[in-house]
Amino acid sequence: MSKHYLYPFLKKLDEYFRDRFGSDLDLATLFSNRELRIKALNKVKEALSKGRKGRTSSTGLGERDEDEYLAFYMGLLIAGFADAWALKKYVDSEVKEFIESMKSENSRFLWSVSRRLGISSELLVKDDECGYKIVLTSEPKQEIACFQFRLTIPKYLTYADRLLGESGWSLLENYVRDGYVYLPKNKFVRLLEDPLKEYMIKLFDELSVKLTEVSVLDELRDEIAELIRREYKRVRAEELGEERLSGGEVREEFFPPCIKELVKSLRASEHLTHVQRFALTTFLLNVGATVDYVLELMRSAPDFNERIARYQIEHIAGLKGGGKKYKTYSCVKMKELGMCVAECGVKTPVQYYVRSLKNLRKPSEKQSSRNQGS
Repeated sequence: MSKHYLYPFLKKLDEYFRDRFGSDLDLATLFSNRELRIKALNKVKEALSKGRKGRTSSTGLGERDEDEYLAFYMGLLIAGFADAWALKKYVDSEVKEFIESMKSENSRFLWSVSRRLGISSELLVKDDECGYKIVLTSEPKQEIACFQFRLTIPKYLTYADRLLGESGWSLLENYVRDGYVYLPKNKFVRLLEDPLKEYMIKLFDELSVKLTEVSVLDELRDEIAELIRREYKRVRAEELGEERLSGGEVREEFFPPCIKELVKSLRASEHLTHVQRFALTTFLLNVGATVDYVLELMRSAPDFNERIARYQIEHIAGLKGGGKKYKTYSCVKMKELGMCVAECGVKTPVQYYVRSLKNLRKPSEKQSSRNQGS
């Protein structure tokens, strides 16, 4: 089976049309196929509701065929044409499956995918599938670590930017030698996730210029508009504990102890580490703070640079780069990173903030209670 059936991003749709039909891409004809259109629409619907229902299709990646390939691109166009959030959800859903499937691929194939995504790395595997070996323990029971890939330190820090706050991804937790970071196959696959999402967004951008020739998309957009509104509301409710937080309205008195401690240190002009700044910034943005609000707070940092700080905040907010808005660390992660200072009985700092707001009763409600009790 051709690899582009399993991983449609490996062959662009216009290339496929030239190779398969000897003609230019014709989206109008493609979307006139009702069976494919329904399949693509179902893929979009599944992606939007995946957090609640999971995949309803029984077709695995290993069974994909030409119809699945075409449905992937049609789904990409339907989602992107309907809504930017729908496009993101569709891409996230598809990439998650691709990454999971690629874990079983050989190293040379993964390296070829990484090159297509613009990732600069070196393949260490030749005849030996272990690649580069280091001995972890000596006799009597010798343990060997195997690395199939390596990247320069600057490249690694660029590609692993979102992962650096997670356990096992800092430079100190990896094997580094002579300016290179060495990675085993399972970690290299994870490194492909964000670049692959950005690549798929670009695929949509390239195809979107031809969307005017597909009149049926208006009908499809209307069909999923209500689903988008419903699922977006559900996802945001889950993220914010059933509370919609309005942008710009931030109540510091309701910050959890860990965040209050970070704010206190920052205002005292103490240096915050990368993960501390990331934790604080993601929390603020996810409880409704604006980029300017976060920027003003960061001015207290001893190494503050407005241009760099603004770019980093906008990147975390999803306004730069691949358009991904980053979530706050969980409380478990905050503990692992040494930033938890109290047992609050919540799962995330954002949940603490939302619960505190919910417990705040408006003066009018308090007065109403008094009147009823008198």
